[in-house]
Amino acid sequence: MAVLNDEMKEMFKNKRYSMVGTASKEGIPNTVAMGSPMVLDDETICFACASEGKTFKNVHENPNVAVTVVDAEIMQQHQIKGKATIETSGEVFDQYKELFSKKNIEPKCVVKVAVGEIYSLR
Repeated sequence: MAVLNDEMKEMFKNKRYSMVGTASKEGIPNTVAMGSPMVLDDETICFACASEGKTFKNVHENPNVAVTVVDAEIMQQHQIKGKATIETSGEVFDQYKELFSKKNIEPKCVVKVAVGEIYSLR
């Protein structure tokens, strides 16, 4: 298991944008721009699914996920690959529920990703 360093955590905190990549059980890829990824701890990131679209369905079928956070101003990005687990209740889900309520959105689930590999590009 890989570990997020302080620079990576800060980039998630101040992200310009991020992308989440998933794949169906047949291996058909899907990517989506997402504003919700955040760091839970040194070895876990998470994001929320606000709909039951492809990302939601893919994570249910295939736990392999990639999350890329990008800061185009400094030409830097970090890609985190790992295994996902899904939560529909609990502390983190409640945090997202509160955050999304300000935008009148109800999260369907929170996806926690155990950091397996990290790729950093400058």
